[in-house]
Amino acid sequence: MSKAALLACDSLILAIQGAGKRQVFDQAMQGVNDSLPISHFLLQTECPIDVYWTA
Repeated sequence: MSKAALLACDSLILAIQGAGKRQVFDQAMQGVNDSLPISHFLLQTECPIDVYWTA
């Protein structure tokens, strides 16, 4: 799906597992970064996103 199609959804859900992905998540939350594409989704304001993380 394209970014536009995803942002047109009512909500987004991101499920991540492991310490490495949690570290990437934490880095992405610091600011929009083209080397971390997920940062564009995490920090946008068009569509709510729920994040679920498990060790």
